Amino acid sequence: MNQSSPVRKRLAESRIGVLLAACLSLLWLVSMAVVDGHASSFYPVSWVLAGVVALAVCAQLLGYKVVSLSWTGWFGLLVGGYFAVRCAHSPSLVDSWFESGLIFGAFVFYMAGLYAGQTRGFTLILWTLALAVILNVAALLLMSITDASVHLFGRPEYTLAGLNTRNVTLFVYKNFAGLMLALCGVLMIWLVIWCHIKGVRAVLLALCGVAGVVASFFCGTRVVLLEIPLLCAIGSFLWIFLTLYKGNSLNALQLMLGSALLLLLAIFVVDCFLGQSMLEMAFGVDSHRRFMIWGEAWRIVGDAPPCGFGASSAQWLMAPLHHEWALPNYVHNDYLQAWVDYGIVGMTLMFLLLVALAVQGVRAMASDYVSDECKVKAAMALVGVVGIAAAAATDFVWHNFAIVTFTAFCCGILATPFRHAPLRWFDSRNWAPGSKPQAPPLRAQTGVGKVVLLMGALGLCLMLVQLGLNLRHGWNAQWQYDKMVRQNATVDQRRAFLVKTATEYPDSRLADEYALMGGGNMYWPAYEQMLKVVLEHNPLQIFTAAMLADVLGRQQKFHEAERVFRRYYPGDGPDNKLLNTWAVHYATHLFAYGQQLMSENHRELALSVLMHADLVTKRGTRPATFPGALYRPGAQCWVNGGTIHRRKFIENCRTDIVVLQSVGVRPDHSWKAPLEPGGKPALYSRYMHEDN
Repeated sequence: MNQSSPVRKRLAESRIGVLLAACLSLLWLVSMAVVDGHASSFYPVSWVLAGVVALAVCAQLLGYKVVSLSWTGWFGLLVGGYFAVRCAHSPSLVDSWFESGLIFGAFVFYMAGLYAGQTRGFTLILWTLALAVILNVAALLLMSITDASVHLFGRPEYTLAGLNTRNVTLFVYKNFAGLMLALCGVLMIWLVIWCHIKGVRAVLLALCGVAGVVASFFCGTRVVLLEIPLLCAIGSFLWIFLTLYKGNSLNALQLMLGSALLLLLAIFVVDCFLGQSMLEMAFGVDSHRRFMIWGEAWRIVGDAPPCGFGASSAQWLMAPLHHEWALPNYVHNDYLQAWVDYGIVGMTLMFLLLVALAVQGVRAMASDYVSDECKVKAAMALVGVVGIAAAAATDFVWHNFAIVTFTAFCCGILATPFRHAPLRWFDSRNWAPGSKPQAPPLRAQTGVGKVVLLMGALGLCLMLVQLGLNLRHGWNAQWQYDKMVRQNATVDQRRAFLVKTATEYPDSRLADEYALMGGGNMYWPAYEQMLKVVLEHNPLQIFTAAMLADVLGRQQKFHEAERVFRRYYPGDGPDNKLLNTWAVHYATHLFAYGQQLMSENHRELALSVLMHADLVTKRGTRPATFPGALYRPGAQCWVNGGTIHRRKFIENCRTDIVVLQSVGVRPDHSWKAPLEPGGKPALYSRYMHEDN
């Protein structure tokens, strides 16, 4: 009996199992187009995943069996459970929903991989990879035609601003598109080589694989320059490994490939440690300020608790690093991101799981009791995991649904249990097939394990349903808002709709859309309430805090605006270095606050406030960098508007300081004291200390 021998009513090889696999394959293909960083896009996906899990539960209750999991398989589920629990403690409610969708999807595809590793044949896997390549290549070709409409052939981007499109192929982001095209293409080529496929089928598979590899170079990303050599190197190593453990001798081509790999490795090591070109190239292609972001993330890591700050916290903790118009960004290193978000515990579990899966896969490929077909599956999965894990060191690939589920599927294949004798990996008898004693047969999951799987599946199904219910408001709002836009609803009607939606779906993008909408009369009390709701569900959104303080200032509520600045700005105010000009926001607020105090004849307080604002402006930023917008691109600063008017405003405030001092007004610094028990004093007080 080998591993491919059918178990009576085995779920993985039943009609229900094939149906489940087909549903997940279709979902994976569709997710390339519709699942992005917006949590609401998970709404339809969550229901599909819930249906798949429910059907699998019914199948097991009807008596369909699954193979008893190995300790590696159970460990993978444990790691996923940790991430799911910690995800619920995210500082941002909407981000928590988004990452929950990623983790729940990874659970489902991980179990799908466990089942796929037990089945016979590559048909469904092969068709899915081929379709992924074909769809992406077709999208690239259509985008290259100037007459083709992006609205017809682009990737749908479902946002509350309406149904829009961007020409970044099906995988949301050019780096992701290039990675998956290269990965799917190389895997199909290696499949032809490893399985010795011949004839027309081999030609078609090879052509599809080559098309994917070639198309990856047209995605506008440098990631393929690293990925393709890496995938070729890993594949060559596994080709040699599989040949040796089949008891065959290496042929001339494999020996040449092995020698070339050693030579390239030697060149790389020598260049990195003794040369400069590799390092210069790495720093030269840092087009997204990765090294600066990594440095900031590394600084935050030192303050991270053992279990991290919570899902998606890294980009918000690093928000003060950026200029006011820059969107909060991922760390572009999923290992550092995991350390900040899920702590040293989460990152350690991630590494241990990757190592355990690699060991399990290698052991399966080295076992005489595993069929050649299953060995190739393990080899393909290992290539996929290594390729994506390498990309994760320079990008946020595991924050994309299509890629994270592909990774989980490969991990499930590597965690598939296999029959083996209790021998050491590199025992001399491993090189002599047939010399091992008979290994025990694989058994179906029974007892406690079956109960745990069923209860876990039911719990997952309920969580997916709950996630769908949470995201229903945002999903429905997208289409209602789009309908309003197409029906030429007034600006006031659309703003009222956004305020109402924010109470059920507190996304910061709603506040951005509200502010950037041209025309109409802004109803400040409603906007203030909207910003408070959004900020309540993500206290780390310093952008939203600045917007709320601005809105309060427009309503002459400077005392309350000062309270917002002190409550939400980190420390003594973000350092005014690198990209940000946060000190200017605070100074602008203080200048206007001082003018109000003067109009109310509180001259002592006004002098103190104006002096502090002037100090922050001088020490915090160069005059040339005074911001033209407090919000995202397109919005206007509330202080008069226009660079000339702003400079005039500052000059008038400085004149007021001179006048007040000349008539003997003594500054009253009492406003700098904390405004509430345990609160912070006035921000950027360090500038005063530095001058003294």
